[in-house]
Amino acid sequence: MEKPIIMNPTDINNPHDKLFRASMQYPEVARDFLDAHLPVDIKSKLDFKSIITCPNTFIDEELKLSQSDVLLKAKIDGETAYVYVLAEHQSAPDPLMPFRLMKYMIKIWDYHRSHSKKNKGLPFPVIAPIVFYAGKRAWTTPRTLWDLCGEQSALMHQILQTPICLVELNTLSDLELTSRLWSGTMEFIMSHRFRQHISRELDAIADNINRLMLQENRQFVLQLLTYILEIDDEHRTPQELIGLIESKLTPKAGDSVMSLADILREEGREEGREEGSEKTKLEIAKRLLSDGVEPAFVAKATQLPLEKINALKMKK
Repeated sequence: MEKPIIMNPTDINNPHDKLFRASMQYPEVARDFLDAHLPVDIKSKLDFKSIITCPNTFIDEELKLSQSDVLLKAKIDGETAYVYVLAEHQSAPDPLMPFRLMKYMIKIWDYHRSHSKKNKGLPFPVIAPIVFYAGKRAWTTPRTLWDLCGEQSALMHQILQTPICLVELNTLSDLELTSRLWSGTMEFIMSHRFRQHISRELDAIADNINRLMLQENRQFVLQLLTYILEIDDEHRTPQELIGLIESKLTPKAGDSVMSLADILREEGREEGREEGSEKTKLEIAKRLLSDGVEPAFVAKATQLPLEKINALKMKK
């Protein structure tokens, strides 16, 4: 039999905590406890001979297991698994217990991940949580994470049991994206194929930009155009790219979108003049910021330091 860890009486003030943790240091107690309380489907997979109690220093300082909580390590099909036992000796149940357990489990996984030398710690170990409650009141608060969502608990249960909702842009066709005027236009412009071939792909999205401009959704279009200008890596100037975009639009929509182009052209013309250049650039920056253009692009278009652009934005 393995020797139990002898605890310093000053380490634990609560006699309940002291007895529980000290008892769980004995392999016989830990095995008997898990055999009595684990669900059958988990218990049937657990290698009881491999169960050991992790020392209190096993988890990093951020988690700091309380003196009563116990982390047991065992094997399931030859792989590491953990049983986390949270001991509650307070008189009333904690309504946030499922949330607390999830936080602890995530921290245990994070510890495992940060101490793994390969494959980002995958696969993560199984963690079976147990709440050991010795209070005088019956436990009446939720025992599942989804039950914390009240009337929407059934929906939350479904969400937690369903694989994450994945939007994989490169598997969606141009038609699927361009058929949706609002989010589809944004998604199309953010797709990898658009970033690779901006000049060619602009043809596929030009009609949507026209429609958005004709509906007077100028602010949204400016955000789209700003993004296109920021990701263009074909060494074109902003004026050249705006000209390319303009050539894809109908005259009416083109007239509406040219506020940004006019600003850039004015900046370009002013670059050739030494007199008043700094002042004009500041005015251009203010106009772009008022239109909702991102500071990083404003700095690129005006050749002003980003710090100065951010200062201008804060003064708005």
